[in-house]
Amino acid sequence: MKKTRIMPFLLMLIMTFSIMHASAAASERNIYVGDIIELKISSQNQNEAVIREKFKDFEVVGLVEESDHFILKVRTFETGEKRVVLGDKEIVIVVKSTLQDIQSDGPMEGGLGPATSAPAVPWLYILIALLAASAVTGVLSLKGRFATKSKVRPAPYQHFISQSSSLLYEDNEFFVKLTSYFKEYIEAVYQCRIKGMTSAEILYTVDKLPRMLNVKQELKCWLRECDFFKFTGTTASREKKQEMQRKLAELAGRIDAANRAVQGSPNRAAQVTANRVIYGTAERAVSGTAQRNAHEAAKRAGKGAVPR
Repeated sequence: MKKTRIMPFLLMLIMTFSIMHASAAASERNIYVGDIIELKISSQNQNEAVIREKFKDFEVVGLVEESDHFILKVRTFETGEKRVVLGDKEIVIVVKSTLQDIQSDGPMEGGLGPATSAPAVPWLYILIALLAASAVTGVLSLKGRFATKSKVRPAPYQHFISQSSSLLYEDNEFFVKLTSYFKEYIEAVYQCRIKGMTSAEILYTVDKLPRMLNVKQELKCWLRECDFFKFTGTTASREKKQEMQRKLAELAGRIDAANRAVQGSPNRAAQVTANRVIYGTAERAVSGTAQRNAHEAAKRAGKGAVPR
């Protein structure tokens, strides 16, 4: 997620540096009259007198000797190509005039504006590219969120069965992994913490968990047999591993069935209670209406019996 958010800024930086590099490269291509040229010359087989003699056609602005090289700064006010041979290398310097770069067939008129316009920066294209990059990263981000939400986590029991079924019987840590998967299942069902516990600690914790009494004894036997293979170094056969895997799956299935039965019963009990309340309210309302009707009828009957 963070990488996709950084992409537009990276694109902006890349474009900015590309433009700066292009403009810098464009300015370094040409050497004009009066420009100071800086050269780094190896001091091997060279000395200050020889260097000054080689660059006698230039004006030496500065010459500094370092540990293994010279830093030479020269300039010239003459145009044209100049060649300097130093040892087995030839330095070619082409000096141009700014007047030669001005394209004009007639007389030039003075003005305060620049002779040529500076290269235009394609800001519009940069903006479009940034907007496109932002749109793409936004779409990818939304797609990733929807994909994560669309993944439905399986129920704890189904997850345990899937994990235990994927175990290889040739795995040396078969019983360690199988026990770990069962611990994860119990933790997911009862919201407790039993990872890292010994078998005795697990059984002690199971005593406090609801609906585990019916499987406690079988779980105790299973853990004892599992510990025998884990800690004694005895290798279990493939058939024995299949049997242990099947027994643990049956225990997990019984725990799951017991919990699902309890989870469904409160809803049914609440519905029955609600129905009783509604029925009792309606019954009381009907009986109250009947009593009022009978009372009014008796009053009318009594009034009719009084002589005038």
